[in-house]
Amino acid sequence: MHSSVTSCGVALPIFAISLSLVGTLYATPAKTDPEKLIRALAGVNFGKVYFEDGAADGSVTDEQTITVNEGSGAFAPVRSILDLKDRAIPLLIEHLDDQQPTRTKFNGQPVPLGYVALDILMNVIGTNHKVFFTDCRDDGLGACVEPEYYFRPDADSVEMRKVKAHWQRLRSAGGLKFHEPSF
Repeated sequence: MHSSVTSCGVALPIFAISLSLVGTLYATPAKTDPEKLIRALAGVNFGKVYFEDGAADGSVTDEQTITVNEGSGAFAPVRSILDLKDRAIPLLIEHLDDQQPTRTKFNGQPVPLGYVALDILMNVIGTNHKVFFTDCRDDGLGACVEPEYYFRPDADSVEMRKVKAHWQRLRSAGGLKFHEPSF
């Protein structure tokens, strides 16, 4: 009889500790490391989203096209960035000059992470008249984008840094607001 009381006496505190840990896990929202979220984009092959010919208006933010062409998991890293809402903008700007190669290709070469960040950034700022031409009927890579806010997927690091500086100034001036992209 004494051993069952001792056994219950030990089990009860362990059970209480377990319950408090479970409660803590569910009560505390998971903190996401934005740096890990942006780095995850490099590991995804978004398929032939960037190309010279055709409309060239492909974007990794086009969930339907990415999911159909590359599978349901391919869009998850983009969704994680989009879920940051207003916090996504400074994160994306910070990575505009990021040369890390991604699994996505342009003209047979890996697209730098900075270009994927630019793609997402251009699609989360809505119709911003400082960045986009208003009455534009052009088509292709960089069409309807003011040149100081755009670089091609094969741009060099100097061009990427120049563009990043323009985005930083625009953000500092309060000229950027988050808008959920729609396709």
